[in-house]
Amino acid sequence: MHQCEILPEKNSGISIGYSLFPSDGVIFEELIKIADEKMYEDKQRRK
Repeated sequence: MHQCEILPEKNSGISIGYSLFPSDGVIFEELIKIADEKMYEDKQRRK
C-alpha cells in the first residue's frame, strides 16, 4: 500500500484574527475589520 503525504515540501499555517465586543466595536463590520487588521499585524511580526 502506498502512503501519500499532502504537499510534504510545503509549509502551511493558520492565521486567525480576533476582536472583542464591545471594546473593539459594536457593529459586525467593525469587528471583522479589527480582526483582519490584527491577523495581518501578527503575520508581519512573524516574518
